[in-house]
Amino acid sequence: QDRRCQEHTTCSVSEFETQDAGAHRDRKCSALQTCDASSWETVAPTATSDRQCAKHAICRGGEFEVQAAGTHHDRQCGSIKVCHKDIEYEVTAPSRNSNRVCASHTTCQSTEWESKAAGGYHDRQCKDLTVCSPTEWETKAATTTSNRSCVGHTRCSYTQWETLPATTTQDRKCRTHTVCSSTQWA
Repeated sequence: QDRRCQEHTTCSVSEFETQDAGAHRDRKCSALQTCDASSWETVAPTATSDRQCAKHAICRGGEFEVQAAGTHHDRQCGSIKVCHKDIEYEVTAPSRNSNRVCASHTTCQSTEWESKAAGGYHDRQCKDLTVCSPTEWETKAATTTSNRSCVGHTRCSYTQWETLPATTTQDRKCRTHTVCSSTQWA
């Protein structure tokens, strides 16, 4: 009896060849693996090899998603930034897909005082120091966390005389003139 010839099987686009065709055997095909939503394609299929899939990375506590998971790439996770509490404060809290944003605390200048202390979630606030005018004296010295206090110098009246001159840190002292009686002269 005569030999009976048959067409070799052709693998479809959703299959790959697991055994090549020969003179005395048919080609064998298998279904390509499908990567599900929790995995991504690490190696693309060829005519003679299957697709390779891997599970997506999962961002853990202390991490945020830098790059979202895709069909052909893995999810990328990054460490959440920690603000250095002595020199920084948190401007923006971290979320599932964004990092924490920190900013440096403001440093008060020598002409300023700290009106609000630095905190973990807010900046330090500084205000200009009060400058006493030439007609005032300093009743309370400035510190790094308190303002200077100034009060106007006492003005001696026409019936008084100055016993202690005014300075930047002390008030003027006045004393009432002695009034001469009708039997006295000055």
